[in-house]
Amino acid sequence: MALASNYPQAQGLYNPANEHDACGVAMVATLNKVATHEIVAKALTALRNLEHRGASGAEPDSGDGAGILIRVPDAYYQAVLISNFLRQMLMQLESLLLHKVQMLRPTLQRSPLKRA
Repeated sequence: MALASNYPQAQGLYNPANEHDACGVAMVATLNKVATHEIVAKALTALRNLEHRGASGAEPDSGDGAGILIRVPDAYYQAVLISNFLRQMLMQLESLLLHKVQMLRPTLQRSPLKRA
C-alpha cells in the first residue's frame, strides 16, 4: 500500500499502514466570537458531506445527532416570538368577531317596526 507523503512515520502505537478514509464528525466553529454567514454555510456543507453515513435524521423516533447548532440573537428571537404571539391573538380575535357577527345576523335582519 502506497502511503501519502504527509503521514508521519510509524512511532509508538501509531502505524501509518492503518490509515484509511473514514467517516466521522465535522465541527465548524469560530474562535473570535464573531458570528458570520460563512460559518453557517461551512457547517451546512459539512453536514451535507456526512449525509452518506445516514446523517439525515431519517429515523422518525430518535435523532442521530446530525444537525447544526447556532445561537439565535435574543432581540430577533423576541421579535419573532412577539410577532407570532400577536398574529395568533389577532387570528383568535378575528375568529371570535366573525362568530359574534354570525350570531347577531338574525337580529340585524328583523323586519322594521310597525307603527301602532
